[in-house]
Order: sequence, then structure tokens, then C-alpha cells
Amino acid sequence: MWSLLRAAADESNVLAPFIAWSVFPVIGTTLALRFAYSSHFLAQPKTPAQASQHQTYARAIIVGAYLLYSLLGALVAVFRPEVANHYALLGIAYDDDGDAIKKSFRKLARQYHPDKLTDANRETGEAFFLLIRKAHDTLTDPMTRFAYDRFGPAVLDWREPKTLREYMQHGFKESILFYVFNPLFHTVLIWIHGSRVDSYWRFAHPIVTAAIEYYVLSRPVRPQLLARLFPLMTPREYVLILHHFYTALIMAFAQLGPLFPPRQYGPANAAEKQQLEAAALGLAEGIKMLSRAAEAEAGGLLVRELEPFRAPTKSKAKTLPEAAASAAAAHTSSKSQNTTTSSEKGSSSSALTNAQQTWIQLLSDRIFYMRLEAAPVVRELVRVEVAKATLERNRTAAAAGNVGKSTGSPRQDKEKVPAPVAAETS
Repeated sequence: MWSLLRAAADESNVLAPFIAWSVFPVIGTTLALRFAYSSHFLAQPKTPAQASQHQTYARAIIVGAYLLYSLLGALVAVFRPEVANHYALLGIAYDDDGDAIKKSFRKLARQYHPDKLTDANRETGEAFFLLIRKAHDTLTDPMTRFAYDRFGPAVLDWREPKTLREYMQHGFKESILFYVFNPLFHTVLIWIHGSRVDSYWRFAHPIVTAAIEYYVLSRPVRPQLLARLFPLMTPREYVLILHHFYTALIMAFAQLGPLFPPRQYGPANAAEKQQLEAAALGLAEGIKMLSRAAEAEAGGLLVRELEPFRAPTKSKAKTLPEAAASAAAAHTSSKSQNTTTSSEKGSSSSALTNAQQTWIQLLSDRIFYMRLEAAPVVRELVRVEVAKATLERNRTAAAAGNVGKSTGSPRQDKEKVPAPVAAETS
């Protein structure tokens, strides 16, 4: 059984998982439905839709079961490898120091040294002695041990790296190659197989797997959670499990993607879409109407606020009766204009809803208070302009007085000065 599970997780042949995932779910689904119908566990479908539903559920169950089988095979391939890691060969823990390694090696060497072996077990004993010798040499060198823990026995065949930095660079280059060629190869195979469904998890899974691998390999110590769950495993063996899981999950996503397509959000049909568009257009028109009303209200408030600062118009009346008649006409015109404005406001407000009227009133109050805050500034500007005009009149009067002094007596000049100017100069 262990050999079958190890074969299921064997990644030396990339085509083997693809062939297995292409054949086993189809055969398993057919056999499962046939057994369910024959044992009356499931009633025969009466409609094509019901038959399709049975097919989908059965396919999902078979894919899930085969996924669990593949994941179990990945764990068995790491927990029960054909060749144990160096720590298991020497019978030591992952955190043991160099003294414990040497002590364990000497103990095994006394038992498996070629001089201590008999002719019956010499061949296997010599092979095992070479393995423990290599394990001892690897683990007693701190730099080689660090690289072995993260990249496996392949580091013993690397000739170029000489420092720890070079070992890490070389190992990460090989990891990058795995995440470049494997996703591309699986994508091509899935496309050839006929699947056109793009799953989010199919693209997110390689990124998440690569991030986890980088996290495990770049840390100086093992992650605490993994160290507690698998105390006898090295970071390299964690990565091997991750690679096995990647292959199994990517094939499972390819099988489950067509069965459960992504949900479509939005209107269910064309009629509902047209209703939504009409409602959106009506809302846009309402917003435009509110903006126009607010703009008109703001303009009226601005005109009324600046009314006290408008320059007074000179009356053309020459007599008192004419002035009274002009004032009465102006009052009548203003009253009629206010009546027209109020009627227009009433008609426009009747066309607006209560919420719209409340919104316009709040906006008008806000604009009024903003203009009220700016009113003292306007008053200050008017006062400055009046002061400038008064100063200019004083200068003109002073210049006229100087001209009078040059032509007549001071008494005559004083009599010639107009009464308003004399009052200003005094």
C-alpha cells in the first residue's frame, strides 16, 4: 500500500499525474453513478437537468476523494522515503549539535565498519557505512548543513557555491525554475485537454505556494508550527510536500472549474437591465434639477446680501410730487416682482419632493452663512473706498484754495470756498 501511495505522489514524471487525473475521475464517476443507481441509493434521473446534476455531484465527490488520496501519497512519500535523510540515518534530532552527530557516527561506525562486517552482510553494510559517512561529513560542516536542510542532498553535487550566500542564490534559482515551467506546462496540458474555464485559484495557487516556500527557506530556523507538527523533518521536506500538494491541487482545480463556474453578478435578464438603466437616468435627471434649483437659490441669496452695498440710483424727479410718484411706482414694481417670484417658487416647490426641498433649504442656509461670514470683509472694502474718495476730494479742494490765494486776498479766498468743502476742511 505504501508503494502505491508513493507512486501516486511521484513527481519525477510530470505526465503521470496529468494522465491519472484525466482518466481516474471519469472512470470513477461512471462507476459511482452505476453503483448508486443499481443499489437504489439514488433514484434514476427523470429529466436531463437532474441527470446533469447527478453527474456534477458525483464528479466532484470523486475528484475530492482522489485529491485526498494524492495528498496522502505526498505525505507518505516524505514520511516513508526510500532513502532516509541524514538525521534519520544517524538517529539524531534536527536540533542536535556537532558533538551529538560525532557520537552517533562513532557508535554506528563500530557496528557497520567494513572491518566489523561478515561476508553475509558485507555488501549492504558497506553501502550503509558510506551513507552514514556522507551524512556525518555533511552535518558537521555548518555551511553545508544549512544548505542541506533547505535544498536537500543535491547541494553535495554543487561545485560552484563556496559561501552561504552563493548556496542560497543557487537554491533559489532552482526553485524559480520550478514555478516557471510547471505552471506553464500544466496550463498547456489543460488547454490541450479542452478546458477553457479560467479559475481564480488556478492563478493564485502558484503565487501562494511560492510565497510559502520562500518563507520556509529564507528563515534561519524552522517555522514553529511546522516544527511542532513534523519535528523530524527538514525545511527541504516541507517544500517537497508543498510541491506534491501543488501538483495535486492544480489538477483538482482544472477538474472542478468547469463543474462550478463562477457566479455572474448583476441583472438577471435584459428587462431588469433596462429597468435599472431607466432608474439611473431618472436619478441623474433629479440630481440635475436639484443642482439647477440650488444654483438659482444661491444666486438670489448673493443678490440680496449685496443689495445694501449697491450704489444708490439718482432720482430724476425735480419736484416733491414727482419724487413721491417715483417712489410709489418703485414700491409697486418691487411688490409685483416679489409676488411673481414667490409664485414661481411655489410652482417649482410643488414639483419637488419634500426631501428635495429640505436639501435645497439646507444648501441655501449653508450659502447664506458663508456669505454672512464674508460680509464684514465687504464692508471693510466699502469703507476703504469711501475713505479714498474723501481724501481725493480734500486734495482737490486744497488745490483750488492754493489757486485762490495766488489771485485774491485771503478773505476773498475764504469766501469763495464752497460750504461743503469748508465743512470738510474744518
